[in-house]
Parts: sequence; structure tokens; C-alpha cells
Amino acid sequence: MVFEAAYYTTTHHPHPHPHPRRTYDSDNDSTPSHQHSTQPHPPFPPLTVVWAKLEGYPWWPAQIQDLLTPQQQRLKHGRDDYFCVFLGGNDFQWVHPRNVQDFSTDYARRARGKRPDLQQAIDAAWAVMGKHRPD
Repeated sequence: MVFEAAYYTTTHHPHPHPHPRRTYDSDNDSTPSHQHSTQPHPPFPPLTVVWAKLEGYPWWPAQIQDLLTPQQQRLKHGRDDYFCVFLGGNDFQWVHPRNVQDFSTDYARRARGKRPDLQQAIDAAWAVMGKHRPD
């Protein structure tokens, strides 16, 4: 289940406001960008559940991935960006490290969101981690 999440490339968006896709940049190499990091930020290994934020969208549960399709590898991104699969749907995106935080960061505040799709994504995050939701 976790492995398959990295291979979703569908354009179907279950969220009312889908996460935007970026343009292609074939000049980027295929090495996961978090392995190139030269800036200080918490290292998140592959399969880590995190909060990720895209401009115009709330913080959302996501999972760091590094087993990417060639199409996903070619999506434009910075050297230090993480490839995030947003939980609760089929959306994915490269996310700058400043917009990726440990799942425990501000959990109580972020988990209070009223959106049903956010609550489903939080449930999915706990399921991926193999733990029961504490709230």
C-alpha cells in the first residue's frame, strides 16, 4: 500500500481544490533531492509521515517518497525538495523543506480542522504509521 502510493499519476482530484502540478524539467537528475541537501533542515527519510504545505492550501498529511516514476522525477523541483504523496487522495508534489514538518509539530491544532477530507487524510496518516489516532 505504501509503495503503491508513490506511483499514482492520475489527474483525478478528490479534494475540492486539487494541489497544483508543476511543469516538467528534464535537466534534473533522478536522485531523490533530499539526498543532495546542503541546507540545515530536519532530514526526513523515505516513508516518513509529515505535514506538508503548498501555497494556498492548508498543512496536509503526506508521506515522503523516493521510489518515483520517471515522470515524477522529471517534475520541476529544487535540489532539497521532498517528493510528498498527500494522504487521503492521489495528489503528489515536490515540496520545499521549509514547508515540510514532522507530523507531531502542531498536531493538536492542525488535527482540529473541520474538513472531512482532512480528517480522512489524518486517519490515513495514522494507519500508514500503524498506530491508532490519539484524538
